[in-house]
Amino acid sequence: MEIVRVETEKQLDAVRELWLAYYHLILEQYGVDMGYDYFRAEMAALPGSYAPPAGRLFLAQDDETPAGCVGLRRVTAKKGELKRLYVGSGYRGRGLGRALVGTAIEAAREIGYQLVQVHTAPFLTEAVGLYRALGFQEVLTEEEEAEMFMELTLT
Repeated sequence: MEIVRVETEKQLDAVRELWLAYYHLILEQYGVDMGYDYFRAEMAALPGSYAPPAGRLFLAQDDETPAGCVGLRRVTAKKGELKRLYVGSGYRGRGLGRALVGTAIEAAREIGYQLVQVHTAPFLTEAVGLYRALGFQEVLTEEEEAEMFMELTLT
């Protein structure tokens, strides 16, 4: 298993494939529609806001098979946001999510971000547990109960 920075069209297509699987998982397992038109537009524009120098996309591969991905994009000059962390069903429970987030956090440090945020949902208990284990703290907002913001201060 290796984690690579997404740079080729083939890698972008693999991320699109994983993002689509992520979208369908959230819709089918949790009944939450994240807005397919918005999601489709974001996939079509890749790398979009995830492009260097302020963003990154990472792809985990098992040989040539896409296994997981995560994105990092700019919020402000000092704050980045992790997006679309997804690990394929056959690769869960192996620490791949932790490795992807760790890679994105290191990239955030290299870019110069002082804070990394993540926008998730409380029903994604495994992801929330992972973020908490890595030191992310919940940020109280007036958003809907279905949404959750967490932040990690980088040192």
